[in-house]
This record gives sequence, C-alpha cells and structure tokens, in this order.
Amino acid sequence: MESRHKCAKRATERRKKISRISPAGPSEVIESEYLAFPRSGEEGRDKLESLLKKMKVWEGVSTLSLSKLGKLVEGDEIAAKQSKQILRFAETEADCSVKLMKKISDE
Repeated sequence: MESRHKCAKRATERRKKISRISPAGPSEVIESEYLAFPRSGEEGRDKLESLLKKMKVWEGVSTLSLSKLGKLVEGDEIAAKQSKQILRFAETEADCSVKLMKKISDE
C-alpha cells in the first residue's frame, strides 16, 4: 500500500505537470482505499467464484461485479463468517487522485 507521503508527492508532481498547461489554481488531493478482489483470469478468481456459489451469494453478483461484492462484504447483508471467508481474496488498495477546481475570482 502506498504511503500518504508518496501519494501527496505524486499528486504534487501531477499538479506541476497540469499547471504547465493551465493556470495554477486550487486543487484537492483525494485519497481512498477500496477492496480489490481477483479479476477474471487472475490467481484466486476461480476459488472465489466457487466459494460464492457454495454460499449461495453468486446470484447477487453473478457476473462478479467487484464493486457489488465489495459493498456486500462491507455491509450487513451476509454473515460475518461469510465475509471473513470472502475477504481472504481481497486486498485493501489505496487510490490517489488530484481534483482541479475552478478558480474563484477575487471580486
């Protein structure tokens, strides 16, 4: 997982690159974490799908929408024991982005 320092440094570099092509203005660094399950073809995906079918959860995420699965696990819709089993396939990943905002005039 990327540290906040690295994320802020990367965002600063992005901001420098952006300011070269547009006027410098207010910006916001947005950090977040999310659950990342194995994608199709990745290691562990077949086992995850089998587990979800065995738990009778597969129908709710039949095309294995990873965002739906994340919400299902983070919510209270399934038992804690089931969530724990599913979470074996997940990694917590960090996301970092820079949001440029329109400059407010000083009038």
